[in-house]
Amino acid sequence: TTCDVAVVGAGPAGSVLAWLLAERGGLDVALIDARQNAPWPNNYGVWEDEWQDLAAMMPELDLATCVADRWAKTDCYFGGSWDAPVDERTRLDRAYCRVDREKL
Repeated sequence: TTCDVAVVGAGPAGSVLAWLLAERGGLDVALIDARQNAPWPNNYGVWEDEWQDLAAMMPELDLATCVADRWAKTDCYFGGSWDAPVDERTRLDRAYCRVDREKL
């Protein structure tokens, strides 16, 4: 069996890429993933100050314990948008967190 292209990894990006190549590109696509039936956990990111405000408004939910990772500064890359160079970084002096969806 042959195909035009193989996409390795059936996570969100790989699945969308395979669909785009097949549906919009008219290619015969093989989507390959050793764990194709494994659940893909969603990630939720939040500004730390907004999360803290929300936690203060609803203390019974204990939202502070749901933060899995924290970054003191946030680096943003806009990939050439607005005529900015592709590798140009915009650093925000604002903490960003990843919420543990299982704890949430």
